[in-house]
Amino acid sequence: MHGVFYRRIGKASQRGLLSELFYLEELTVMTDITIVGLGPGSPDQISTGALDAIKKAQHLYLRTAVHPVLPWLIRELKLSAADFTTFDSFYEQAESFDEVYEKISVP
Repeated sequence: MHGVFYRRIGKASQRGLLSELFYLEELTVMTDITIVGLGPGSPDQISTGALDAIKKAQHLYLRTAVHPVLPWLIRELKLSAADFTTFDSFYEQAESFDEVYEKISVP
């Protein structure tokens, strides 16, 4: 996964007057992605490794919010809506699972 970030690299002068116009340099940042499963539907069926990875994540991307473990996970980890993103809208718009997964994987 790539993120695009910008940093200020200098001030520009326009018609002899110093302005606060900044040149921007694009920086590409590589980010690790860990994919884990929530299990078949019961909190006691999530593996310890998966739960540890979820706890360490800066942000969660969930294939769907319609998973029986999600309400427990939200309570257990005290998650807010800002802590995760779901892709349910892709399911509503797509014609097939292949199209959904393509949309999820391509930025």
